[in-house]
Parts: sequence; C-alpha cells; structure tokens
Amino acid sequence: MLDKPGKLTDDEFTAMKKHPDFSERILARVPAFADMAEVAGAHHERLDGRGYYRGVPSATLPLESRIVMVADVFEALTAARPYRAGLPANKVLEMLERDAGTSVCPTALNLLKRHLSRKDFTSRVEHQLEALDLLHQDLAAPVCTAC
Repeated sequence: MLDKPGKLTDDEFTAMKKHPDFSERILARVPAFADMAEVAGAHHERLDGRGYYRGVPSATLPLESRIVMVADVFEALTAARPYRAGLPANKVLEMLERDAGTSVCPTALNLLKRHLSRKDFTSRVEHQLEALDLLHQDLAAPVCTAC
C-alpha cells in the first residue's frame, strides 16, 4: 500500500492502521525483540490520544515510544513516496514544532532536533532511490562489444 501512487481508500487506510498492532504482536513472539514490542506497537500514537492503533495518550507511553513516533513521522515525511516528493527536513521540523505539545512529544522532538544538528540528515529512502537510479543508469549504458 505504501507504493500506491494515489490516495488510499478508506478500506486500505483501515487495513494500513493495523500495522502497529501486527508489529507489536510479531516482535513480542521473538525473544530477542520482545522488549521492543510495545515501543513498535505505539509508533503511531499521539500525545493527544488521537493516534492508532490503541488511541491512548502518548504521555502514558514510554519515552522510547514517543521518540520512535517523532522519528517515524520525520522519516516518512522527508522520504519520497510514489504519490509525493519528500519534504525538506526544515519544513518537516516546522510541522512537528507546530504540533509539539498537542500531538507530538516536545521532549522527543527536541531529541530529534539535537540529533539532526550534529550531522547532515540523509533520508534512508532517498539514499536507496539514488542507488537504484545509479544502477539503472549503469544497466542502460551502451555495452562495449570491443572489450
């Protein structure tokens, strides 16, 4: 569904909103990842309780869950998707700043900003797309038959 070039239907969006529950249940069954299950399951919860899949105020969730939520939003919005270009990091930070204290945990946002100030950020997805473009260019290059 994340590769769909257009807007999700209501049914698709409902199905997509189940992935935090699936993540939590899968990780809980793997001993090496069981400690991370709750954090993964809460990565779409919001400070104001309007998130999913539980819809609980993230202030009741561990700081790790709130950090992953902010990081997930940042990565999702800065990454290029089939249906839109990635947004510039400064624009996404402005959006998160507007939501700090209502839907976004200000402490988690400050940690993200502190991390980003230490180095230039390159979206993982952007890096992968650039690598695919280079590979495609190499494959499309004329083949030298004299070599």
